[in-house]
Order: sequence, then structure tokens, then C-alpha cells
Amino acid sequence: MSTHYVKEFTSPILDKPLREFSICCPLHFFAFERFKEVLLKNGYEIAHPSGVFFHRPSRELIYPEIERFDKPYKINFLTTLDSREIQALFFQALREEYKNKYVLIEGIESYKIQNSFSGPHFDEIKHTLPLSVIAILQNSLSNFEEYCNRFLNYNLSNALGILLYCPPGVGKSFILKSYFNKLLLERNFTLVQVYQKCLNADLNLSELLDSCQALFPRILFLEDIDMKFKDRQERTRSLVGFLLETFEGLSQVEKVVLVATSNNVDVIEKALLRPGRIDYPIKIEKPSRSAKELVLSKYLDGLDLSLPLPLKETLILLLNLKEHSSIC
Repeated sequence: MSTHYVKEFTSPILDKPLREFSICCPLHFFAFERFKEVLLKNGYEIAHPSGVFFHRPSRELIYPEIERFDKPYKINFLTTLDSREIQALFFQALREEYKNKYVLIEGIESYKIQNSFSGPHFDEIKHTLPLSVIAILQNSLSNFEEYCNRFLNYNLSNALGILLYCPPGVGKSFILKSYFNKLLLERNFTLVQVYQKCLNADLNLSELLDSCQALFPRILFLEDIDMKFKDRQERTRSLVGFLLETFEGLSQVEKVVLVATSNNVDVIEKALLRPGRIDYPIKIEKPSRSAKELVLSKYLDGLDLSLPLPLKETLILLLNLKEHSSIC
């Protein structure tokens, strides 16, 4: 949160200096209406139709306003409070809006929130996965609080990076969304996914996560990072520098997981794949027959349809998990 004093607006009636603050974070931006509800719950009243909130007992004033022309996701405040008090009120709003939810940022003013993914529970599909994949997901994510405390004891960053990579259609998104569902339902994670088209200099990912500490434990999910974050020698106008800065910022962020996927890990800038940025690169092998059978059964669930055995065998052989990843 940036801040500076606005001395010319000091009010003799309040006998307190008014300060101006700015927040440039999409999760704050999208929770703006919830923040105003929180102000009302905390004893503030609307003192002016323009949206000035006033707390009579403490004589505190807050005037929040969205800046729609200067920078995406920017909220300005004119207030007698200090930044920590504003942040505490917003943390309450963020918890009410996002805690234990899946949040998909689709654009500057477009987002979705849902409680879970439809489809199979991870426990239903984990017998189809290599033990190494299960171990990394369960040891790092299911026990994430223990992971954070262990690294914090040694004054090391407790941010965690996981990359799942394989050719398109093998099933990395299928696996991740199934496991995310388990975390949402059982571990109270908040999951934030950002679409590729939103990944630019206007969206500071480390700032996004750092300003949302109230949502622990939380995951930032980025799909197909090889689409934009390619090797700097292969692409002159690359966003690699932007993501490298994000990774450096994430090292200063407490208790956050970055989960990414890639169709072609070989073209990604190698600096992004170092330990401390991506701690666990996981190669996903082609799905087993039992995995394909499970996906097919879920896809046909609820249909009064009995497939002839030859047709069923053909579908299992041809099944592309990417085409059916929406079922989870």
C-alpha cells in the first residue's frame, strides 16, 4: 500500500490529519463492495452520498474510491486512519469474500468465485498416479503450515514453487484441479488463478499475494507458463523479466504457493526453474489405462448408456484428458 500525507485537507473539525493511500491489487479491487459492508459492520455510517464513511465515537473518516482511468485495480483512500488500520479492515473484507474459495481473475474488471470444482475427488484418482507425484503434493501442500514453520525456523523463505509439465492432453490440469478440490474442501486453502491475458506489468503478482496475507494458506495458479515466459534468447519481447521480478518478490512473501503448468518445459527461461523459484518440477507421464477408464466413467456418469466393448476400448485408446479436464 502506497501512502502520502495530504496536508491541505487537514480538517479543524476532526483535528486529525487526512492521509491519502492507494492499493493496486485485484483482490482488493474486486472486494471493494464487501469492504464498504465491513465499514458499516464496524460502526461507520455513510456521511455523504459520494461515499464518505464516518465513525462518530472515534471521529475517524474514510473516503474510498476506485480509480478507473489511471491504473488497473487501483483504489484510493482519503482517511484519518493509518495504513495498518485500513489494511485490518480490508483483511476482514478479504476473508469474507475469498476465504476457502477459488478465485479466477479473467480481466481488469472480470472475475469468478466458486467453492469447489465438480468432478472426482483426488482420493478417487490417486491410485492412477505415480507415488512420487502424490508424495510431493501431499507432503508440501497438505502439510503446508508445517512446511512454512520448518523453513521459518531457519530464516528461509517459506514460499513454495511447484511446476507440473507434460505434453497437452496428458492430464496435468485434471490432476491439479482434482487435488485443488481436496484442498478447498478439507484444508481451507484460497486458490487464485490468473488468466494468461492478465499477466503483464499492470498485475504485480507478488504484491497481490503479499497484500492478501489474511487468506493463508493460499495458492497462485498459473497455467501454461511456457506460452509467455520463454527463454530470453528465443524471444526478444518476453515477459520473463516480469516473472523473474515476481519470483524475487515471492521470496519476500510469507506462506504462499505458486503452482504452474507447462506443455513444453524446454522453452521456459531456465532462470525460472532454479530451486527457490520452482522447488518441485514434476513430469507427468502419459495416463495409465485405469486413469483413462476413470475419466471415461465420469464423463458418462448419469447417462443411460451401455457402450459396446469394442467402442469402449476405442474411446479409452483415443481419450485425450485435456478435452475432458472440465469435468474436474
